[in-house]
Amino acid sequence: MTGRPDGIVAVAVPQPPSPPTLACTILERECRVANNKVTKFGLKAAKPIETDLDGWKKVEGNPTMKTWIEYTADDESSISGWWGATPGTYHATYVAPEFVHMIQGEIVITPDGGKPVTVKAGDAFTVEKDFVGTWKIEKEVFKHFTIKLK
Repeated sequence: MTGRPDGIVAVAVPQPPSPPTLACTILERECRVANNKVTKFGLKAAKPIETDLDGWKKVEGNPTMKTWIEYTADDESSISGWWGATPGTYHATYVAPEFVHMIQGEIVITPDGGKPVTVKAGDAFTVEKDFVGTWKIEKEVFKHFTIKLK
């Protein structure tokens, strides 16, 4: 695990055997099972948000994104789900920290005034609250996320 002054913490995770196959398997599975302590989720349980998120502005190309929020904590302190995006560049402003596990794709994340960090399928990383910079989506992305809201 590597912490950096620009707010990105990167953790290398072994590559899955075949990211597109893994993502397709997850997409096809109906797997929402919840009890009071464990929630297992899959895409068919949530309706996607198909508009760009607040704080994300297209700056190069015409990327599109979809967000599936599969879980919201009872106290609304965090959300978890899936996010997918097509190639292009967004300028993003974060108001809350996010943990990400990349399932497929490649992104070059560059904090304003900072050095670029490339993340790929299999990587896990965090983006700190108050991050401002670009997400250049090099290859179509599919990721898990958890965002701490309070």
